[in-house]
Amino acid sequence: MQFASRLTTSFEYYLKLKGVMDFETLKQLMVSDKLFQTSDRETAAHINVRQNENWFKPVELGKECDLHFTSREKALFNAEATVQKNEKNEQNTSFSQFQENFSYSDDVRGMRKPHTILVYPAKDSSEATSVEEILKNTIRPEANVKIREFRKVKNQGVAVSCDSVKDIQSIISRLDGDNSAKEKVSHRMPGKRHPSIIIYDLPNTITDQEVQEALRTYTEDGENLRTRFKLKGRKPDTSHWVMEAPHQHFLQLKRFRKIAVNWNMFQIKELFHVKRCQFCQAFGHTRQNCKYTVPNCGICADRHSTSYCRSNFQLCINCEESNRNSDTNHNIRHRAIDLSCPCYKKEIKAYKKTRDYL
Repeated sequence: MQFASRLTTSFEYYLKLKGVMDFETLKQLMVSDKLFQTSDRETAAHINVRQNENWFKPVELGKECDLHFTSREKALFNAEATVQKNEKNEQNTSFSQFQENFSYSDDVRGMRKPHTILVYPAKDSSEATSVEEILKNTIRPEANVKIREFRKVKNQGVAVSCDSVKDIQSIISRLDGDNSAKEKVSHRMPGKRHPSIIIYDLPNTITDQEVQEALRTYTEDGENLRTRFKLKGRKPDTSHWVMEAPHQHFLQLKRFRKIAVNWNMFQIKELFHVKRCQFCQAFGHTRQNCKYTVPNCGICADRHSTSYCRSNFQLCINCEESNRNSDTNHNIRHRAIDLSCPCYKKEIKAYKKTRDYL
């Protein structure tokens, strides 16, 4: 009796979640559920991604399956030609064109990568007003500039990030067109940063001086590297050190897999600052900034947390979305965290464009 009562309550809750209010909708839901249950794993994963938190009615579900089957057959017959075409296009893509192409995963999820301008007090200005106040007085609401992020940086400056180049250009034109603001502040676009290295599992008792001395023996230079931040290590009471290295030092350090610090060997390699959300699996943001309430599995692309997945089926949601929305032909049978993932490789390629390797 208790089991029957719980089953009834669960079914009523399920119908409420699906928005079933009448018998006709109930029939459609039952047919859709049956169609979904008979689908193969790849098709089911595709449908899960497409329907998001809603559900397809039988006719809509049939159309979506037809589109998926057509796309899959096209990919099978034209795989070789498409791969060659993509490789040729990547070789012929200029840097300006590359900058205009934002991440497909972020586009689908509305997380386009921002454009940034740096604003500092003018060198010969004695103005006591802060840069923030000058910007607020110059960039009025009627300018219709969509600012995504506003943060302080070194030397009393601020970094203003917008989703479009047009908004950045609007800020520049208004600063240059206002004689009062032009005398008080200067602006520039962010330059390329140095590549980063990461040293794994350094003891928390080790000092910055000891690490810098060890690095100097490998770079043959007296200059210290800039420590950007530290991450919690894999071993107890350890930390991963992330440091920026000018290209000469970076090339020297890249030759080594391990370095000696205080007579102990520690793994070292290049670190790519590529953000990937562990909740929805998209690139360009982290879990803390994710706008989604339902997770995407990093293993099978289903609508559950990766840590709960017990499936032997692997499907990359980023590559699947890229194939569907950007007409690519990526292999989708891998995890979203796979280092050989074509979408991840594209993010690495974009990241390297922002670093000074020369």
